[in-house]
Amino acid sequence: MSGPRIADFLLILSTLLFVVLLVVGCVPNKTEFPCTEIPHSDEAVNLDSQIEPNQCGILHVREPLFNVTGFLTTEVRRNSSIRLFVVPDTSFNSALYVVKHCRFLYQQPILSAKYFKFDYLPVGNYVAMVPRSAFYQFQGFPITNEFNRSSYSVKVNFHGGDYRYSLGSFSIFPISEGPKTEK
Repeated sequence: MSGPRIADFLLILSTLLFVVLLVVGCVPNKTEFPCTEIPHSDEAVNLDSQIEPNQCGILHVREPLFNVTGFLTTEVRRNSSIRLFVVPDTSFNSALYVVKHCRFLYQQPILSAKYFKFDYLPVGNYVAMVPRSAFYQFQGFPITNEFNRSSYSVKVNFHGGDYRYSLGSFSIFPISEGPKTEK
């Protein structure tokens, strides 16, 4: 192989490697989720104690996973969507900071102009956000359906927002512990 052919080959190889890492989720982004194997429960507790506080929240993907549903207090425009963010605690200020500055976990379409669902969520604190522009004349808010299941609970922390965002905060937690609240 000559010089230019080797350079082309390396460029193609590095591009392919980047795409594979991106698909697998190992490329860092604004939320800095590390690409690691899920540790066993004792190792996970130890790992949690070593992680520094993160203003964008940290997602710890461990079983069990839950499907969470909810509704909006007002209908939205057609083809609107709702975004889900991980938050470090249950405070309004943390939720607003995360929505303004952090990358969302994922985005879902709003069903029948008023309903939403998030599938396969681990224990943690979350905020659902719908932009104010998705609503007609009156701004509504996302509210998650609460439940207790298998020693775990989903609890609504608050719903509210400002002139740009409609927020609905909720937590999934072991009933014996309760949600992580503001410090």
